[in-house]
Amino acid sequence: FHNLGGSVVDHGEGAFCAAQFGSDETVFRDDVALRVDPLVPLRSGSYRFTPEGVAAEPCTFVDRGRLIRPVLDRKYARRLGLRPTAVPYGYDTVHLEGPPSLTEREAVAASTCTVLSVLGVHTQDRASGDFSLSAPQIVAHRDGRRTGRLRGTIAGNLFALLRADDLRCVRFAGEHTPGLLVRCRLDAERP
Repeated sequence: FHNLGGSVVDHGEGAFCAAQFGSDETVFRDDVALRVDPLVPLRSGSYRFTPEGVAAEPCTFVDRGRLIRPVLDRKYARRLGLRPTAVPYGYDTVHLEGPPSLTEREAVAASTCTVLSVLGVHTQDRASGDFSLSAPQIVAHRDGRRTGRLRGTIAGNLFALLRADDLRCVRFAGEHTPGLLVRCRLDAERP
């Protein structure tokens, strides 16, 4: 969401400019949608009002690969001449939709590893979308079977991944937010 934030858009520091929001330009795969619904009951990311007093409401930021609106607090809403938006406070109220979904088992069979967590997401380059993130918990697999633990670094470009034809969501039992099956560089070793 940082790349869709009002300050990044207003200052021209990100990959997207204000004119792209609400236009017909497709910047991601045409089946990608990203929205937030802070009114979902009993979720950690639910709320009635932002800290600035903006009433919570469902908000779509990306639809069919097009930028609909940036994430805006009151200050940047004024600067950009738009209404303030809902702000995502927890992943359980964020909805990524569109790319075909795989089960965990299907994803393990189709990949060489599962990255369970990454550190330093805030270090992603805002303008280019490039990232290089420490991945301290990786599970390696071969022929659909888990073969051991790794740790290392993953690197790539977030925007390229969201445009890639082979992007897939991975649904995990008991989890609301899907994982993503993507191709990126992995430099790993056994701990």
